[in-house]
Amino acid sequence: MGSSIMRLSTILKVVGVLVVAVIVGGVIVIMNTDFNQYKGLIAEKVKEATGRNLSIAGDIELELSFTPSLSVSGVRFENAEWGSKPDMLSVEKFSAQVALLPLLSNTIEVDHVLLQGAEILIEREADGRANFVFDAAAKESAIKKDEPPASSSAAGSPGDGSLPIPIVRKVLIENAKLTYRDVGAGVTETIVLKKISLDGEGPQSPVNLTFDMTLNGQPVSGGGQLGPLDGLTDPDKDWPLKLTVEAGGAKVGLDGTIRDPAGVKGFNVGVNVSGESLANLSALAGAPVPPIGPYQVSAKIQGDPLQALQLANIGIKVGKSDINGDVKVNLSGKKPSVDGKFTSQLIDLADFTKPSSGATEKSTGGSTSTSAGKTPAAADGRVLPNDPLPLDALKLANAKIGLTAKRVLAQGIAIENIVTSVTLKDGDLQVAPMKAEISNGTLDGKVRLNAAAKTPALDVGVKASKIDLGKLLTDAEITDLLEGGLNAQVQLKGRGSSVRALAAGLDGQIRAVMGEGRVKTTALDTFIGGPTGVITKLVTGDKKEFTVLNCVVSQTDIKQGLATLTAAAVDTEFARNTGKGNVNLRDESIAVTVDPEPKSATLNLAVAVKIGGTLGNPSYGLDELSVLKKLGGAVLGIGFPPALVLGMGELGADGDNPCLKPAAGKGGTSAPSPSNPAASVTKGVEDTVKGVTEGAGKLLKRLFGN
Repeated sequence: MGSSIMRLSTILKVVGVLVVAVIVGGVIVIMNTDFNQYKGLIAEKVKEATGRNLSIAGDIELELSFTPSLSVSGVRFENAEWGSKPDMLSVEKFSAQVALLPLLSNTIEVDHVLLQGAEILIEREADGRANFVFDAAAKESAIKKDEPPASSSAAGSPGDGSLPIPIVRKVLIENAKLTYRDVGAGVTETIVLKKISLDGEGPQSPVNLTFDMTLNGQPVSGGGQLGPLDGLTDPDKDWPLKLTVEAGGAKVGLDGTIRDPAGVKGFNVGVNVSGESLANLSALAGAPVPPIGPYQVSAKIQGDPLQALQLANIGIKVGKSDINGDVKVNLSGKKPSVDGKFTSQLIDLADFTKPSSGATEKSTGGSTSTSAGKTPAAADGRVLPNDPLPLDALKLANAKIGLTAKRVLAQGIAIENIVTSVTLKDGDLQVAPMKAEISNGTLDGKVRLNAAAKTPALDVGVKASKIDLGKLLTDAEITDLLEGGLNAQVQLKGRGSSVRALAAGLDGQIRAVMGEGRVKTTALDTFIGGPTGVITKLVTGDKKEFTVLNCVVSQTDIKQGLATLTAAAVDTEFARNTGKGNVNLRDESIAVTVDPEPKSATLNLAVAVKIGGTLGNPSYGLDELSVLKKLGGAVLGIGFPPALVLGMGELGADGDNPCLKPAAGKGGTSAPSPSNPAASVTKGVEDTVKGVTEGAGKLLKRLFGN
């Protein structure tokens, strides 16, 4: 018995020595094996799979321990023949550490993966070719089709002979560079990855992420937690993510789940974005971004971004302005479609626009003045621009957007209780209804711009009722010249691809009626400018502050670009001023006569003035016929036809309106004083020409921006 035990002990010792010898011998063999001899084999297999060359300039090294590591350096992978650079991928160093003991249980645990100095180039040509589509891929796919189907057992399950899914605990990427180039889109993006770290406990565990990189030279950093790796390809599980990103002065937060990340489906992610100014994003955007801010945007992204997407509970805060709503986006049709509804308590357009260097400034006299810097006339002297309107953009998508806003501020003007809807269908843009309250009155209208027509067509209809003109002009910081209620109606139709073309073929009518109000004498002089004593006296008499404005009536009929003053009258307690003529929008020529009709015999300067020239360069002079009639003591009264009077009644002006009657002429226009008739008329002519030319000239230039 004892001898048997001794023999067994001896055998075990021998076996132990042999095992140790085998292990030591194996280690010696492995450590003395030159793995560089496999470079050719590796390159050959890569060539078979991709049709491109792989080269390894550095050594393939193996370090043995309980967590052996394999490292390789100087790896280059060939780009497509047409590529902009010879290499699609180059890597300075790649290393990985694998735990040995878990291999005994058919588990691959990678403790650490390090990738340093990688440069990746992704590019697409204008014809659609992409360098990440390999020539041999189609051949490989065809070969696999002829092979018998693989076992239906899950990959990595015991006994099926396949490799298990590895557990990667940490991945560290340093000093990597990714360049994306799309020739067709004219886009080149460069991302420099200073450091990216991913930590996890395996394919079924969450992954912690931190990153520090630059995008187009601008720093981008952040971190958070992502769902497990195996959830990326499982369409039946919600894959969670919670990330924060800082870039361009903006802070972005993402929190939610994605049901099918690989298929880009099943989004249910909350988004929050905030920052001090959007202008800080200009470098990242690759284009100037207006200095809008501070801003805060939040929304819930739901659905499939590549098919149908909903942005729910949208909240936008810019400065003091707020916009809330929901939007549905459908990308599955021939063109994208957007359907949304928005509400707002306050929208101040100043929050969304950059202050102009030519902003209006308040004057000391209660009126206002505008600083220099108006847009000059075109090089051809025309006021109406001939630049093509960007109408092609209307054909890119369909949309239906509704807005209900309690208050909108536009350059000081408060527009309240807005209800409107914008519909865009195949290039046909319609804004209807368009209802709002403004300056104690109401606006009601609709606009249609059909860019789908062979020649783009514009149709505008707007009605304004009981507008407090004084409040409107004062709030807009234009002038406090007038006070009174205004009713107006605009009906316009035209066709053209530019403002000039639309105006040249314009048809329609513009009517306006203003009831009793008053005119501020000092404001008139400031607003028009120049020596306007004659004009001021004809309108306001000898009053220094205000004079009564009985009424204003205006009707302009437009046919094929010819705007005719069918009716134009301004009646005050001292004078009644009428106008007639036309403005030809086809060539911007003016042919208008303004005829002052004083109600006092003491005002003998009532000489009609002709306005000619063009909108960009108007000219002024006396109406010779009017001068002769004044010398003869004739009274020039203009009466309006009954049909016009009836039409004005719709806007609140009936037949008793003073502006619709000829001047009563309290003494009419008297003949010159017999004592010195020539001097009286000459003095009147000189003052009238000087005042009207300089004053009205400045007024027209203010209106047309010259």
